[in-house]
Amino acid sequence: MKCSAICFTGPEQLTFREYEIPPLEGDQVLVETLFSGVSTGTETRVFRGKQQGAEFPLIPGYENVGYIRKCGPAATLAVGTAVFVNNEYTGGINSSWGSHVSYSVASQRNVHLFPGEPDIEKLKAYAFCKVASIAHHGVARASVSSDDTVAVVGLGLIGQLALQIIKSKGAKVIAVDMDSERLEIAGKAGADKLINPSETDLKQAVMDYCGGVDVAVDATGIPEVLNTTAQLVHARPWEAPYPAHPRILILGSYAGSVSLDYEASLFMNEPDIFPSRDTTDADFESVISMIYKNQINPLLIPTEIVAVGEAETAYKDILNKKLTRVIFDWSREGV
Repeated sequence: MKCSAICFTGPEQLTFREYEIPPLEGDQVLVETLFSGVSTGTETRVFRGKQQGAEFPLIPGYENVGYIRKCGPAATLAVGTAVFVNNEYTGGINSSWGSHVSYSVASQRNVHLFPGEPDIEKLKAYAFCKVASIAHHGVARASVSSDDTVAVVGLGLIGQLALQIIKSKGAKVIAVDMDSERLEIAGKAGADKLINPSETDLKQAVMDYCGGVDVAVDATGIPEVLNTTAQLVHARPWEAPYPAHPRILILGSYAGSVSLDYEASLFMNEPDIFPSRDTTDADFESVISMIYKNQINPLLIPTEIVAVGEAETAYKDILNKKLTRVIFDWSREGV
């Protein structure tokens, strides 16, 4: 059986490659892809040749939803089951996660099951599981609760998902972005306050609203903005009673080094700082449950469903900021 894959051959160069699927072993399963999602920040960095450790040619992608079509001799999952899968086989081609493929091969330990019998719209939402889990991991690290007021700065894909997850916990959310359309989406997701820093002084607006937030989330990926975000938290008083330490959640992906003003961003407020690297199985299971229960709806984020044969155009449209989120539809390949 042949597998077709999106392959980056160099910076901003894309083609399709085929390779043979080997016989399944042990508890491996073969998953036919229905949808694969583009992680806007990570994959465009790979596409531009800026991802550390990525070597062309390579197969990108880490979000894949499909149906089990075959099972190895020790696999216990049922053929026809819809799953989220982490592909493990790329036919000898380099992999930058390697999930933009027509068929995935993986141990059944590396698939995530969905409750109920999801329809196509739900499966589109489940295609967000990885990026939503990354957002969930950061929110969990920062221990966000219903007692908190949170500023989410940067309302791209990860920022919007973090906002929805934070709102599901009952927290009050200030949404911050210079793009009015992104702010409108945040408002539909339940943000309590919308601030456009191109129209008003951000720090003053936050202080006027709540006296400083309990948690400041930076999801911009812009090192210069991080220092501004860090200064949105409330001050730690010099005398008792002391509130909980404010928290700074670094949820964006930043190229190179970042710096914070020691006195204004750190010393005066005594914040706890939480960088967030990736995700865990527990984050995945939490996100799947939240999507199933409609506690979050990733499809509130403008999403373009694109025939996979149009992948090169889609990636370039993401680079040019014409699209926020792309899901490739492998049922109409056009390759």
